[in-house]
Amino acid sequence: MRTIFVSLAIIVVGFVVIYLQSPNLTTQISQQVESVCDFQQSPCKISRSNIDYVLDADPKVIKSETEVQFRLSSAAFADDMSITGHLEGKAMYMGKIPLFFNYQNGAFVAETMIGACTEDSMVWMMIVKVDDGQGNVTAFSFDFTSYQ
Repeated sequence: MRTIFVSLAIIVVGFVVIYLQSPNLTTQISQQVESVCDFQQSPCKISRSNIDYVLDADPKVIKSETEVQFRLSSAAFADDMSITGHLEGKAMYMGKIPLFFNYQNGAFVAETMIGACTEDSMVWMMIVKVDDGQGNVTAFSFDFTSYQ
């Protein structure tokens, strides 16, 4: 009985290793999970609880150590709402860069600077929390790339 159990355990472990090492499966999973904003093509859009949030950047190509302005808009925004957020490196720890959003013309705008990286490009994650002023907080994130 013990021999059968050990044999089955080895077979299961073998299948798991083969599954995790399969490049096609890994590629398909990461394509479904990760979507990196390309501001040159269009603003990024995400939906939460039937509310659309749209993120855009100026300039469209984000360069390290250069000022960038992020504009987060939604039809649900009002001036009594508040947004907090920060940036962090996706694949490399770069600390947390706080974002200070101000309400301007129906959108929340934050200006910041992206840190330099040793790589030619780096994926960043913007983590955002929207507080509607009535105790409801919605959190989400956007990924984007900066270049040297």
